[in-house]
Amino acid sequence: MEADPVSVAVARRLTRNLPEISVLQADARDLPFKPASFDFVFCSQLLHHFSEGEIPPLLKKWSALARRAILVSDLVRHPLAYLGIRLLTLLFTRNEMTRADAPLSVRRSFTIPEWRELLRQAAIGELCLWPVFPFRLLALFPLRG
Repeated sequence: MEADPVSVAVARRLTRNLPEISVLQADARDLPFKPASFDFVFCSQLLHHFSEGEIPPLLKKWSALARRAILVSDLVRHPLAYLGIRLLTLLFTRNEMTRADAPLSVRRSFTIPEWRELLRQAAIGELCLWPVFPFRLLALFPLRG
């Protein structure tokens, strides 16, 4: 699922020979699925693009879609992560979008304590949260079933 039409077109082109993959254009805030449509909802490198006020309601909505669990993988804001991504993008890419977006994503992200509080505010059940090297987190919300 992707909101941007250009990204959707690219993803569809790249997966056209993989019938097991469906690419859907949709907004994460208003998904076109019935309750309990999926065993798992997996959100990877997405939530840091939303404001603190948007994240708990998003997770609450997604909890209605998942039968078993919600998994979140995202960036952790840290000065070393910011400096590291600046250096890596300067050394290994000439793509201006990547050079601008990667450090911005780290700056927009949250620290582990901030993530813990934001995820707790969703109030959708037990939260298991693990820091993952380098400067990532994995969160699990086991749900019913």
